[in-house]
Amino acid sequence: GKTFAEALKLGRRMPFAQVHGLGRVLAQTLSFVHGKGLVHGGVQPSNVMVANGVVKLADLGLGRLAHGLPAGEDYRAPERQLDVAGDLYALAAVMYHLLTGAHPKVQPQGVGLPLPSSLAAGVPEALDKLLLRCLHPRPELRFASAEEILADLK
Repeated sequence: GKTFAEALKLGRRMPFAQVHGLGRVLAQTLSFVHGKGLVHGGVQPSNVMVANGVVKLADLGLGRLAHGLPAGEDYRAPERQLDVAGDLYALAAVMYHLLTGAHPKVQPQGVGLPLPSSLAAGVPEALDKLLLRCLHPRPELRFASAEEILADLK
């Protein structure tokens, strides 16, 4: 299949409806993975594939092997823990990047993360709030589970 990293390299953005659908699929996948007591650890566009119309999340658990990635390739939470919170942060970072074309970690120093709606047309306020909450630098202010994200996406 094709990865979403390939689309980003070509400068492509995804419209809101596609990012919303992808977010739901990935949140369901992470809910299943986390429910089995596992952590993905490497949610990033190069691990999200589409093959024959089916979205797949590849490289389960290989995130622990990724060290020292440049900010443009690193979707892990600032605290860099391999845990549920890190997977959820990465999910939102991927959604943000696909929606806006801007990696959330590559922002000017001292400036808050721009609302997705300020970078992409048609983004509803509810998704702005969801993504900014998921990408909050303080883990205790983020969503606690993939189920919570999925409920908000519905």
